Amino acid sequence: CNLENFRKHNNLQYDLILSHYWLSGRVGEYLQQQWNVPHIMMFHTLGAVKNTIGVGDDEPELRIETERGLAQNCHHIIAPTEKEKEELIRHYGALSERIGVVPCGVNLEQFKPVSKESARQYLGLGNDKIILFVGRMDPLKGIDKLIKAIPYLQNIQGLKLMVIGGGEHSRREIEQLQKLACNLNIQDSVTFLGLIKHEQLPYFYSAADACVVPSYYESFGLVALESLACGTPVVATDVGNLKSIIRQ
Repeated sequence: CNLENFRKHNNLQYDLILSHYWLSGRVGEYLQQQWNVPHIMMFHTLGAVKNTIGVGDDEPELRIETERGLAQNCHHIIAPTEKEKEELIRHYGALSERIGVVPCGVNLEQFKPVSKESARQYLGLGNDKIILFVGRMDPLKGIDKLIKAIPYLQNIQGLKLMVIGGGEHSRREIEQLQKLACNLNIQDSVTFLGLIKHEQLPYFYSAADACVVPSYYESFGLVALESLACGTPVVATDVGNLKSIIRQ
């Protein structure tokens, strides 16, 4: 493969393979056999768990079987939470002693509080009450549930929902969510910003009055950690590691 040609051309010897997500894991497993070096996996999400939730399309059997094989055959697994460790054991037969729990973190040099006034001035925002969502446009993220909740908050004057995430590949999902907002007659209260530069995120977190994580499934919930690091309250569903991140 190209990676092996690159290794030979540059006279490199690798001591360890670290794979993220199941697709990369397939490549890592192949290279593990070729190079005879340890292979460590971090799955991030698990297809078998997604399928038990029943939201969105089912993950293909190829993914499930690949993840099962990786979980059983790699040298070690990094799980972000104890819950994911339990799920790896229950769904895929992974060995407990091969799983290390290492929580995710955020760069506190980047994600730190900015005064709300300064953040809003930087972004050109007014004095509305802002609810923020950050994430990919995926049914598992529960954005539809969040949009359906907005009419119940219409007694809050100037309430706005800002949705960050999704590019051209998410156009269909965004159009469906926009249609939902129109059907609920709240289209003027919901703004889809699409993808933004990563360095702008702290300003959006700091400008918001609250960040909502309405997911049906999260392996960790990094958005909640980023928002809290910026000093903005988080409202979230009780999934993944969110309960341990949010104390009140």
